[in-house]
Amino acid sequence: MSQTVDLGRLTSAEKMSVDDMEFDFGFNSISTFSAGDLTDKEVADKAVADAREVPSVWFVNFPSKDAATEGSSELKKFMQDVLDYRSWASLIWWRTVYAHPKIPQDNSKPSIAARSAFAAKCAMKHMKDTPWYV
Repeated sequence: MSQTVDLGRLTSAEKMSVDDMEFDFGFNSISTFSAGDLTDKEVADKAVADAREVPSVWFVNFPSKDAATEGSSELKKFMQDVLDYRSWASLIWWRTVYAHPKIPQDNSKPSIAARSAFAAKCAMKHMKDTPWYV
């Protein structure tokens, strides 16, 4: 049976809160995020492993992929655009997690939970700061 892990509160002023992050989420500085010498694939592989152990961000698709295959080309393009954004944004969030000096990087369960919680905080901050969010 799965175990529940307390990931903290997204809006609290905890020691590792979003407001205390040492990273600028401005669109001009996105390319400056660095997770050491990790490639995009390595970041993605680590993120998948961490999220498999302690998931923190869920994406909900409306409508289903079946509807897209039966739907218009406009709907298919829209769904692909959403998937492209999710992939791009998730890479930024996880790069931020793996580059943050206060986030533990070992493979212990508490460290994975801390990374997962911080990824959710990065997602919340980044999505709210994107130009399309009104």
